[in-house]
Amino acid sequence: MQEENLLKMNLQLLAGEDDSGDDIDDDVDDNDVGGNSDDNVKSEKKYFDDDVDRIIEKKLEKWKKQQQKEIDEAKKLADMNAQQKAEYERDKLQEELDELRNAKTISEI
Repeated sequence: MQEENLLKMNLQLLAGEDDSGDDIDDDVDDNDVGGNSDDNVKSEKKYFDDDVDRIIEKKLEKWKKQQQKEIDEAKKLADMNAQQKAEYERDKLQEELDELRNAKTISEI
């Protein structure tokens, strides 16, 4: 019988539970976990319609520039012969390799 109690105590210590079976880490206040206190609601940033319009406009401009860049590159590749395409792709890969090497050097520092 005592052996059973000792085994139970050891298992409880390993499991992190007390005698009631509740987890020991349950001493956290439930109000803090939810994050819905009045202080959090007051500190939230509110956006007005003008702000949202400006943000959307910036994102749209960025997207349009990216699309135009892709279209221009596709046209450029369409006008090239096989030799020029291979050289262009090689140069592009070399630029990417250089950028990655620079990033690696910076991260090592």
